[in-house]
Parts: sequence; C-alpha cells; structure tokens
Amino acid sequence: MKIKFSSVAKKYLASRAVCHEYNRHVLKLSKKCKHLTNDCLNSYLKKRLEETSTITVKNERTILLSLWKFAYENKIIKRMPRNIMKVKIKKAPTKAWTIEECKDMILKTVDFNDKKNRQGSNIGSFLRVWILLGYESGARFGDIFNFKYSDIEDNVLRWTMSKTGDPMTKILSEQCIQYIKELQAFNSNNDPRIIGWFTGRRQASRIMKSFLEYCGLPGSSKFLRRSSATHIEINHPGHAKLHLGHRTTGLAEKNYLDFGQIRKNTPIAPSLFS
Repeated sequence: MKIKFSSVAKKYLASRAVCHEYNRHVLKLSKKCKHLTNDCLNSYLKKRLEETSTITVKNERTILLSLWKFAYENKIIKRMPRNIMKVKIKKAPTKAWTIEECKDMILKTVDFNDKKNRQGSNIGSFLRVWILLGYESGARFGDIFNFKYSDIEDNVLRWTMSKTGDPMTKILSEQCIQYIKELQAFNSNNDPRIIGWFTGRRQASRIMKSFLEYCGLPGSSKFLRRSSATHIEINHPGHAKLHLGHRTTGLAEKNYLDFGQIRKNTPIAPSLFS
C-alpha cells in the first residue's frame, strides 16, 4: 500500500507549532507530490525544474524529505529515502531598485489616481502606501497586508513577523503616515487593516505588476524588501540583517543585498597608476 505525502503532512503539522503560511504551503505541496516513493519524488522534482527556479525546487525537496523522515521516525514507512536526485542551485546575482528608482515610483503613483478598484477607491493612493510601508518597514508581503492601524503609535510601527514569530519595530516617515491617512479615508467599512482591505493579494499582485510595467522596472513587490535592505547596508554597513529581522547570519548577503549598488558606495583600493 502506497503512503501519501498529504496524509503524512497532516500528522507532521499536527505535531509542530508552525505559522499559518508554512502550514498552508506544506499541505499544498504534499498534494502535488502524491506518494512516498523514489520514482514519484524524483519525477516531481524533474518536472518542477522545468517549471520554476532551482531555489524553489530545492526548498520543496527539503520539505518533502522532512515529511519522509518524519514518516520513518514514526514508523509510518519502513525505510528512509535513498537515491533522491539532488538539486544544485543556480542563483543569479541579486538585483534591487536604486534609491532614484524608488523615488520615481512614488511620483508615478499619481498617474494611477484616476484608476479605481471595485469599491471605487483610489489605486494610486493604495500603491503609495504599499510602496512606502514595504520600503520603510522591510516587511514581507504577507505581514504588510496584515498591518493594522493599531500597530502604529505616533510614527512607530510594531508587529510580529508571521514567519518567525519575532517582534519588529520600525519608524515610519511623516509622509508615510500622511499617505496612510489619505487611504484610510476610502476605507468605508472601517476594516482594521491598513491596506489589506483594499483588495485580495492576488489582485494586488496584478496591480503592482501593471504599475511596474508602467514604470519600466523589473521585479515584483518583493523588490521593496531587498531594495530597502540594500540601501540600509549602503548607509549603515552590517545593519541589513537587523533591518530584515533575520536570525541567520549571512542570509541578507546571500539573498537580499544588491552588491552592484553597494560596491559603488564602498571604498576601493587606490589606483596604482595615478
């Protein structure tokens, strides 16, 4: 009898305290790769390598092997996984938006003031708040959409990161606070969330994609987090980890910092030919 990853995943998650996003991700992944067999897992990994990045596939491999190990340790299956294909990460250099590009984005949100969502609310105002909140807080997409008005006292933003459970505190600019108040005027349902009420996350991603195409910029809303981390590192070397709320040393340097920008602002050896 073949054992399904999905049935193991439910027992695995029930035995651990995990955040909602991780719980949802594991359950979704366990349904894509059906059975705990070498052939099934290897076939799934090969297929995924044709569809997405090596980083994503490697992370999925790690989760699926964790489920298999859990099944073995709890005597759900009699053997550990063997001969599972390895995934080598081919990572391109990290890129982020420049400070000038971020400033230009804020200015161009005005061109979206005439665009409305289904409730008739101003998309330009929504974009301004999203961009500034994301940039100044350095928070993840999910956390930004869960920020509440009550999380802000004066100009201090406090929240608990959903991924790690660690508390974070950031100072917001006066302009960001002003933009939040302007967007709040459209919040007729008095939803406690700052931008989460405006639209669903999928539609929000579509709006951001359209806006970035209009600005002629690459990337997605994830670039807000890496851009703010990069600019923090330029002005305050060694502080990107604190800004991002990372526990792991070196994670910011590996995945978030645009060294193309940082190297332009760090001292170089004097020329030997002048």
